[in-house]
Amino acid sequence: MKSVIYVGIDVHLKSYSLCCFEPTFTSKCKAFGHMRVNPNVKSIEKYLATITERFTGKGDSVRFVCGYE
Repeated sequence: MKSVIYVGIDVHLKSYSLCCFEPTFTSKCKAFGHMRVNPNVKSIEKYLATITERFTGKGDSVRFVCGYE
């Protein structure tokens, strides 16, 4: 099953704050994967790879939808 994960990125000069959200059909949706990273593409890629591992370990594939302030 393919999971869609929404990623919010709050951009600052010295860091980026990242957070994931997986929509579900229940009212108990929660954010997860809160992390502050260095402000560069490699740090974001590493973060997304970590989240991907979390889902592919359950046999799911992952599609990310990212947005920033």
